[in-house]
Amino acid sequence: MRSLRIQKKISLVISVEQWNFRIGFTPKEGLVIQSVAYVDGNRGSRPIAHRLSFVEMVVPYGDPNEPHYRKNVFDAGEDGLGKNAHSLKKTIENVVCLHEEDHGILWKHQDWRTGLAEVIRSRKLTVSLIEAEVKLTGILSLGSLMPGEQGNMYYYCP
Repeated sequence: MRSLRIQKKISLVISVEQWNFRIGFTPKEGLVIQSVAYVDGNRGSRPIAHRLSFVEMVVPYGDPNEPHYRKNVFDAGEDGLGKNAHSLKKTIENVVCLHEEDHGILWKHQDWRTGLAEVIRSRKLTVSLIEAEVKLTGILSLGSLMPGEQGNMYYYCP
């Protein structure tokens, strides 16, 4: 895979292999990927997607007990993904996480006559803002208590 080319204008333009796209950031949605195109040889640039973003997903649920009854829990969209992002040390101004990952074997071919094998590894370009992995029932609810105050021992799980 050839190295990445990055142009900084109003938004960040990324070119890798035959792909071109812009990345940006909004306070409500967080990371936004725009103008995704595939450069198809002599045919030129073929548009794939105009705008890709993590839009709000509303799942109304809650706990009727203190201090949670006054919350309207709508997952990350309630406050906006961008407002909850924390900055790391800046090496490039206003950039999101952009890196390549080894993604295992893409294909393998062995010539039965010569016994020689050729293996090509797959690489994955990752553009991200935040990553969270929760398995099974990883429920997290935060609240604060005054010193000496007893917490609620009742939780409702459908």
